[in-house]
Amino acid sequence: MKSDCLHFTGSQNKRLGRYAYKLSLLLFLCLFLATACNSSKPPQDSKTRAFVRHIQNVYQKASEKLASPLADRDRGRVILALADIFRNQAGSEASFQFSLGVVDEKGRVIASRVPSPDEPSGICGKGLNQDYSKYKVFSKALSGGRLSTGRLYIENASFFVVCGPVKEKGKVVGALGIMINVELASERSGVSVEELLEINMNF
Repeated sequence: MKSDCLHFTGSQNKRLGRYAYKLSLLLFLCLFLATACNSSKPPQDSKTRAFVRHIQNVYQKASEKLASPLADRDRGRVILALADIFRNQAGSEASFQFSLGVVDEKGRVIASRVPSPDEPSGICGKGLNQDYSKYKVFSKALSGGRLSTGRLYIENASFFVVCGPVKEKGKVVGALGIMINVELASERSGVSVEELLEINMNF
């Protein structure tokens, strides 16, 4: 009686061996990618989550205030909006020092605001008309992406930057950068300076 089992020749066995090897590599790669994707999960630590929520809140409120004046390319109104944002944050228990930078749709700085111990509304920053379109964190925002993070070095200081698009009626009219000294960002988030860029800002 003939067996119902399949029989393979030596060459067929070799081919099956190579196929099994390739399949095992593919499965390993899938497992690796799945593990790597876990790094984009929402932060579990309550301190880190509070930090992210605060940044998200600043971004949401600021982008809403900036949308109309930025769409109109009205620098005066953009400056007034930034000052108002600073004043509102100054009265918040969760507030901490950060700078805000606003670029137009081409990536040029239209206005910026930095904290001042003597002025709750902050003071105007430098860098007017400077081109930030080549910086990845800003170019992502100008392409309409979600919040992204990066590092900027300004006047020998290192900043953790969270950047997102500013939209008016669905159209990207510029981008907002929230800049925080890296040491302060590390302290507030509860993660190391090296781990700051791994924080998922979009949960």
